[in-house]
Amino acid sequence: MKNNTIKLLSALLLFVFFVGCKKEEEKKEERSFEVSIQSPTDGAQVSMGESLTISARVEGDFELHGYEVIIYPEGESENELFRVNKHVHGELIEVSETWEVDVTSPTNCTLKVLGAGDHSMELVESAKVNFSVVE
Repeated sequence: MKNNTIKLLSALLLFVFFVGCKKEEEKKEERSFEVSIQSPTDGAQVSMGESLTISARVEGDFELHGYEVIIYPEGESENELFRVNKHVHGELIEVSETWEVDVTSPTNCTLKVLGAGDHSMELVESAKVNFSVVE
């Protein structure tokens, strides 16, 4: 009798665990948000030594958890030229950052903006544009 009770309780706990996990997965799937970059535009040019204003929006139908801005030479994401990470909350996050263009030769670059939908960075959306640094 005692053994059957333990088996029944174990089965009940497993059921509750799997149903709870499934509900959490369903909630994550229902969440949606977008990242858009207003500035610079794709194909823009910026001169060496100038300041590049980065403007973007992270917008969703639930509370978001921040953003990350990364600039790297086109095709070389491991060689970051600029990175900033901000932990802010809201359904609409306005991104406004400035990069002091410190490259010393003409470079084709990629700007990538990532939005965080949760603290664990499991729910991430991104947008990117390519631009050129000229003399």
